[in-house]
Amino acid sequence: MDTLSAVRDSPRKKLTPRNVMRLRPVLECRMPTLASKAAFILHGDERSAMPGAAGHRPGGLRQLQQSVPPRTMRDVRAAVTKEMKSVTRKVARLEREYYGDKKTVHNEVEKYAYSVKVLMKSLWILDLNKASAIDEMIKQAANPDRYKQDPKHPAALKEVWAKIQTFLPDRVSVLVESCQGMFNNLVRYCVSFYDAEKDGYLETPAHYTEQIAVWKEKAELSIQSARNLYKKFRTSGITASMLSSPVKAFCSRSDIHKLLFLVMFADACTHIRSALSVMTQWLSTDENYAAYVKNDLTELEKLKEEKMKVLREMKQKCHTLTYTQSKLEQDHAKLTHELHAMKEKEQSLRIDEVSLVNALNDMELEMEFKERRRENIKKRPAVSEHGEASVETYETLTSELKSLKERLPMVLRSLAQVRLKLGQVDNKLGQLEKAERDLIATKRELKQAEEDRDLKEQEFVETEEAAQLARKILLCKTANDATEKLYYSVPFGTKTVKTKGETAKGPMARICKLISTKIERDWVQLYLNLPFYPQRGEETIEHDVMELTELGSRASVSWTARQALERWKRYHTRANVEDLRRTLRKIKRSDIIKVIDEGFKSPAKVVDPFELQEEAPPPVRPELVPFYRLIERYDQIRASKAKS
Repeated sequence: MDTLSAVRDSPRKKLTPRNVMRLRPVLECRMPTLASKAAFILHGDERSAMPGAAGHRPGGLRQLQQSVPPRTMRDVRAAVTKEMKSVTRKVARLEREYYGDKKTVHNEVEKYAYSVKVLMKSLWILDLNKASAIDEMIKQAANPDRYKQDPKHPAALKEVWAKIQTFLPDRVSVLVESCQGMFNNLVRYCVSFYDAEKDGYLETPAHYTEQIAVWKEKAELSIQSARNLYKKFRTSGITASMLSSPVKAFCSRSDIHKLLFLVMFADACTHIRSALSVMTQWLSTDENYAAYVKNDLTELEKLKEEKMKVLREMKQKCHTLTYTQSKLEQDHAKLTHELHAMKEKEQSLRIDEVSLVNALNDMELEMEFKERRRENIKKRPAVSEHGEASVETYETLTSELKSLKERLPMVLRSLAQVRLKLGQVDNKLGQLEKAERDLIATKRELKQAEEDRDLKEQEFVETEEAAQLARKILLCKTANDATEKLYYSVPFGTKTVKTKGETAKGPMARICKLISTKIERDWVQLYLNLPFYPQRGEETIEHDVMELTELGSRASVSWTARQALERWKRYHTRANVEDLRRTLRKIKRSDIIKVIDEGFKSPAKVVDPFELQEEAPPPVRPELVPFYRLIERYDQIRASKAKS
């Protein structure tokens, strides 16, 4: 209490840094959250000069040139827009100071061009497009021996030259550096997040990237021209080709190609305005860029749904045609097997048909012959002219004809039965031919459907990739920390995290993946011929094939093949690469074996001469060789049991 009374009763003293340091512990004890703020331990002058203090808030480029990144792109656009307006006003103000109120470069040329031309003609000077030439002409005009005419012409030249030196380059350089600062910030923050070499084609980002390249080139050219024109004038001189197009056209109309120094200030202002126009367009386009990408993403999502629907229909069609083809192949195989079993029977039926037809023809001929003989006997007497009796009588022929007529229906029935059976064979042949035609047509239709499906799948994948790209660009463009990442040049994108399955992949998994991409529809034959331990029945394996076919009806062939190989590895406890090689060789797919050998060839071992090599075992005495062989055999048996 005594201490506090002494402090309270003591006379008021001016706060000095020493007093502040002495009283700071008390302040920290009372307000620990405010004592750490710099504004509470600075003097009034210093507080008012701090960034963000009242009356001293940074704006324009100063806001972007701080040591901390801007918060959002809105702050960047606001700062650049404010600086553009400021530079535009400064250019207009500078032109009023240079030309005068309501005057332009036309008035400037009209005021000084005549006097300079008269002075050049009097002093026999042909070109004033270099600073040293103007200095030399002013020096000669000051010599009364060289120039004795009207003194107002040298005075006009000195006046315009002094004005040019006053405004160029210092007054203009400030504006040029402001343009350079705005350009640097636009290059840093107004980006498209699109890489034409790595990313797929997307119209809006690709077009915006091309525009950015054009704008950068134009703005850089304008800024460099405004910065370097006066330097070139002071050193090597300038020509009309170094001027901007409007100023060059004005020089051509005014016939001042030898007096280009009169339009240097106008050219610098034109280049500054050109750079401001390009950057304004760039900033405006960047502001609407995210909205355009969002619209593209919405359209791509709708297009993706439509293409997904079409692709689903195409896959369903391919699945139906695949099932139809499988059914036709089964019917074709069944008919082929039946015809093969009926082949010997068909040959015998053909022989029986021929023999029965011949027998029928013979019977018909014999019946016709006997009919005629009976008619002849009926007309003639039974005894001939020589008195000999005929062997054939009317009754005998009638009896034989009756016997033949009784046998005829049996032969006809036998022939009909043979032809009926042959008709069944011919019907099978017709069914086989129809099945072959239908199978060929179905294969052709399936091939066309698969091509259409692959095309639609490719279009769907392209649309999906474009949608993912648009989504990525939109996320990068509208991210809360986008400006911070751009400020610190931090790469955008998410980190790829490897899953446990991906890290555990080995040669077997990579070989299975390679086979699934190359095997195509032969995965069925591969699965049917792969070994299984413990054994799986044929019906179970065929059931697996049918189940995998149904599962892969809405997916690609490579996915189905991969699922088949995964199922084989799950049920075959001794799955290894050699089983795959052997089965691929069995189904005549040596091309895949060649790709496997080329892709997974083990590198040749490089022997290091300084590496410690294992010493060769000492030689074994001949009488101990059989015992060593028994030991090796025992080790092999133990190793095989351990593996099983």
